[in-house]
Amino acid sequence: MWETAWFDIVVGAIIAAINLSAAKEVWEASREEHDSVEDAFADTDDD
Repeated sequence: MWETAWFDIVVGAIIAAINLSAAKEVWEASREEHDSVEDAFADTDDD
């Protein structure tokens, strides 16, 4: 019973690490897009 519990914990930790990595990539892409949109609107506000 305990051997399978450790296996599940290790696999769960690996899956969590992969999800955190993917979430970081999405966050960074979102920040870049947000910054570019702000820059685009800043250019139009110079009237």
